[in-house]
Amino acid sequence: MPDTRLRKPPESLGINSCNILEFLDRIEEHGVNMHSFILARHGCVAAEGYWAPYSADKPHRIYSSGKTVGALAIGLLIGEGRLSLDDRIIDLLPDKAQIEPHPYVDAMTVRDLLMMATPFKTDCYYYGMTDRVHDFLHQAPDYEPGTKFSYNTSATYTLNVITERLTGERLIDYLRPRLFDPIGVSHSVKCLSMPDGYSHSGSSMIILQRDFSLIVELVMRRGEWNGLQLIPRSFMDEMTSPMIDNTPKISPAAAPKLLHHGNGYGYQLWMLPGKDRFFFSGMGDQNGFCFADLDLTFCCMADNQGPNSSSLRKVIFDSLMECIVDRLTPGDLPLPENPAVYDALLARLSKLQYAVPRGSAESPLMSVLDRVVYSLEPCSMGITKLSFTFDGDRGVMRYENAQGEKELPFGLCRWENILFPQTGYPGSDYMPSDELYKCIAAGAFENNTLRIKVQSVGDFIGNIVMEFRFDGDDIAVSMRRGAQFFFDEYNGDAKGKHIKAH
Repeated sequence: MPDTRLRKPPESLGINSCNILEFLDRIEEHGVNMHSFILARHGCVAAEGYWAPYSADKPHRIYSSGKTVGALAIGLLIGEGRLSLDDRIIDLLPDKAQIEPHPYVDAMTVRDLLMMATPFKTDCYYYGMTDRVHDFLHQAPDYEPGTKFSYNTSATYTLNVITERLTGERLIDYLRPRLFDPIGVSHSVKCLSMPDGYSHSGSSMIILQRDFSLIVELVMRRGEWNGLQLIPRSFMDEMTSPMIDNTPKISPAAAPKLLHHGNGYGYQLWMLPGKDRFFFSGMGDQNGFCFADLDLTFCCMADNQGPNSSSLRKVIFDSLMECIVDRLTPGDLPLPENPAVYDALLARLSKLQYAVPRGSAESPLMSVLDRVVYSLEPCSMGITKLSFTFDGDRGVMRYENAQGEKELPFGLCRWENILFPQTGYPGSDYMPSDELYKCIAAGAFENNTLRIKVQSVGDFIGNIVMEFRFDGDDIAVSMRRGAQFFFDEYNGDAKGKHIKAH
């Protein structure tokens, strides 16, 4: 079944189209790298947008927001009588546990994992691990389970393993007839696996924006859909409530700046300030905000990984609150129709474009730099030489690193579809792969600087921001990557000198 929710003018749902336009202005002004969003109220879609090249029919990875989806499978298992919140993990997975486990590990339950209250201060997650649950259960504990909040993706993965062992099905296959089909989730959803073969909803669910919005709305409605209670209400009430305190041990002045902390945590779900408000949260801003008191959801997909990730997430939330949520009409009354503004909103939504680096497509530097080779001093990026060529609105960066000679094409003030030249990045199960990642790349000049951005647009979402500053024969290079387990070679600073024409 497709998403059958009605698309209605925002005004009919008590939302001013002007406010949505203002929200779009705010996030773009602050440099939020948004890919898509859906704003829905009263079971209807008020606004839906995609920043090209992202589109409604392109599945997108939601990273840790998949944790919440995996938790729904646990609720279903409890409703079927196949699992309970008080079941001990070592009883469910005895082959993964120590022969004589520490009492704290021995006591750990399904409930403890759901609310991120394991006995461990830190996660055991690292690239290349082959048996994550074994490593998780063999850690030395730090305190009693159920007593302290500590975010732990291995807890989520352990719940995924329990689900697939109890059902004998892949996570997506188990959810399909019980949850996905009844609410209209498409068959494009998938979940990548860890090396030991189990689905990894903690980071690797890939889904359409519309499907994500449907799941978020189901959680906001506490598992009820069109009069059917698909997941036990008692489980959903606990899932969407603050089950454990997650106030950070920092100064009170700093605490309000952290959206993820201080409001409590449910079952694989973050609480928001206010009653009946909670949210899904995935790295890079795969977010699903639920305002159950207002019967409103806002879902977005983005890539704000990198040094400004926390501040950009706050921009999204603050803009949503100030432009839309806090301005909803009193008494839930519809607004008068405003066809002109609504048409302007639809026109804006139809023309959204992913922002290219700021600057110009033309520069006197193009003729100066063309085919000039720079030698770089030893640096963390391992790049020894680089050069640039330009042809109209297209550039190519050529460089050498530990893998040999590479070419990175990019558009000038436009995106160009490319295959990123680095090999050996994770494949579908987080192990090395020779498949080149699908990316888009764009560059622009500003004064004596060339900026290039690379955005991965396949199953693995990540970005690199490169900056090259030229001063006579000297070059200064800065690269910052935002990605999980790839693009690692493209992070650091370097200096170099012009050595010869290419």
